[in-house]
Amino acid sequence: MINYRSYNRQNGNVLLIILIAVGLFAALTYTVSFSTRNAKSLDDETMALSVSQVLDYASKIDNAVRFLMLENECMESEISFHFDSDGDGSLETDGSDLFYNNGSDTKCYVFDPDGASMTWKNIPSPIATDPVGIGDPDTTSQYYITAQNQLQDIGTTQASGNSNGTDIIFMALNLTEQACKYINRRLGLSNDDIEEGSITISPGFDGSFPTAHNTIFDGVSAADLTGQMAGCVEEGSINSYHYFHVLVVR
Repeated sequence: MINYRSYNRQNGNVLLIILIAVGLFAALTYTVSFSTRNAKSLDDETMALSVSQVLDYASKIDNAVRFLMLENECMESEISFHFDSDGDGSLETDGSDLFYNNGSDTKCYVFDPDGASMTWKNIPSPIATDPVGIGDPDTTSQYYITAQNQLQDIGTTQASGNSNGTDIIFMALNLTEQACKYINRRLGLSNDDIEEGSITISPGFDGSFPTAHNTIFDGVSAADLTGQMAGCVEEGSINSYHYFHVLVVR
């Protein structure tokens, strides 16, 4: 004789086990999905935060330069970005520390209490392609200030041989492609993928303006940056991505 009570209990137990398994599978699926969404969100948040730090720092450097020129009456050739780049606790003038300007007084120093009292920073590591720090501009993700280029349709355009056209530019060198495109979208540029053949980075700004200089953003590939005071560009000759912000227009 069949024991229906025992049979029903067994069926009930099997059904309960199935329901528990379904519930656990649903919970696991939700957890994986939630974690994936959170990871993507975290990446977006990290990108937004890192880019904001770069743009904010560029803006602060820009304001510091304006302060030195307006309040401390510094000429553009007197602006100095000299700082203790080798970290030895002293400010050398023999070239071992970046951006030494021998025609400048400390009241015209961006990174000195007598001047604008700014602090040198490093590029946020999440958007860097190379080691972060201070080193070779071609192989280090770092901030840099240069006056080796004149930007098309920014200020006076002069042929090479005339030093009056080069602009003082703050740069964030060797960023990720993703960060570069994000910056251009953030700045409202119609094209986020812009290439320039070659950009002269070094030597850094020392108060002088070279007569033999490079004109950038004057070609078809970089037309979206023509006349722009800030943006991000791929340097096609070395496949590197750089953010630029014009500090002084000449």
